[in-house]
Amino acid sequence: MRGLLIWAFVIVAISVNGTSFGDEVGERLPPHDSYRPARYVNELPTAETQGPANFVQGQPNLLIDSVGWVIGIPRKVLLWDRRVDNHQVTVHTQNRLHKYAAINELDDVKFRINQYDPIGEFHRLRQNKNVSAGWRYTLGSLHLIRYTVLPGRIWGGDEYNPYSNTVSVYSDIPEIGMVEAAYAKDVKSRELPGTYAAVQGLPGVSLWHATLATNDVLYYHSEYETAAEQEAAKSILAPYYGMKVGGAIGSFIPGPNIDPLLVAGGTVTGHILEKTNHSWVYKTETKYASPDSSFQLTNYYEAMPSAEAVERMPTALQQQPYETAYPSLYQRR
Repeated sequence: MRGLLIWAFVIVAISVNGTSFGDEVGERLPPHDSYRPARYVNELPTAETQGPANFVQGQPNLLIDSVGWVIGIPRKVLLWDRRVDNHQVTVHTQNRLHKYAAINELDDVKFRINQYDPIGEFHRLRQNKNVSAGWRYTLGSLHLIRYTVLPGRIWGGDEYNPYSNTVSVYSDIPEIGMVEAAYAKDVKSRELPGTYAAVQGLPGVSLWHATLATNDVLYYHSEYETAAEQEAAKSILAPYYGMKVGGAIGSFIPGPNIDPLLVAGGTVTGHILEKTNHSWVYKTETKYASPDSSFQLTNYYEAMPSAEAVERMPTALQQQPYETAYPSLYQRR
C-alpha cells in the first residue's frame, strides 16, 4: 500500500509540474519571441569568433571507462538508453553542446568531456569570482571533495558544478548535457548566484532548477533543432526529468530504500507520459537565422555527420572536424 501511495505521489508531481512533454508544450513554454539567447542567433561561431566555452576531453582509458560503463548500467536501464554514462562522448554530441553554449553565451563555462581533473577544478573554484568566496570555500569545497573521492569518470552522472562553473559530461546524449548547461545559464542569470546555488542544494528545492532547465532545453529544441532532434529530446528528457522529480521527493521521505524506489518510479512515469503524448513537436519549420542573413545557421549543422556515422569513423577522423572548427577550444589532457 505504501508503495502505491509513493507511485501515485510521483505521478501527480510530474503531471502538475511546469514541465510538459505533451500537446500543450507550446502553451506551457514562453512565446517564441521571448527566447532571446545570444549574439550567435544570426552568426555561426567559428575559430575566428572563438565560441563561448572551453571544451576539454579526458584521455581515453579502456579499464576506467569500462568500469564506469558497468557502474552506469542501472541508469542505462532506467532511462532505457545505452548512451547513458557510456564515457564515450562523440564529436556529434560535443558539436551540439557547443552550439547550445554558443547560442546562450556560456562564455566562461568549462565543459569537461569524460575528464577527471581535481587540480583543475580547484583552480576554477578559486577563480570563479561570480560566486562569493564564502560559498566557494564552504559548499564549493565539499563539491570538490566529492568530485575527487567519487569521480564521475567512474561513477558517472552528468552534472553542473556552480562553484567551479564546470559542466561534466559522461553520457553521449547531448540533451542531458544541455540540461546541465541550462542550469549554468540559470545560475549565471541570478543576482546572487552563490546563494541561489546553495538554496538549490536543500531537500526538494533542486526540482526548481531542474524544471527551468528542462523547459529551456525543450524550448531551445523547438527553435533551433530539427523535428527529429526535438522528438529525440522529448524521448530522453521525459524520463530524465522524472528521475529528478523522484530524487527530489525522496529527499523528503526517510527510509533506506525509499529514494531508489522514487527515482525508479519517477523515471518509469516519465517514460509513460512520453509514450502517451506523441504530438509535442512543433510542425512549423524552425528558423535558424533571419531572412536577411548571409547564410542560414542550419546549413552547417545539417552538414554534420550523424551520431551513427561518427561512431563508425576511426578515432582520429572523429576528432578532426571538431578540432579543425574550434582549435583554440579543444584540448586533450
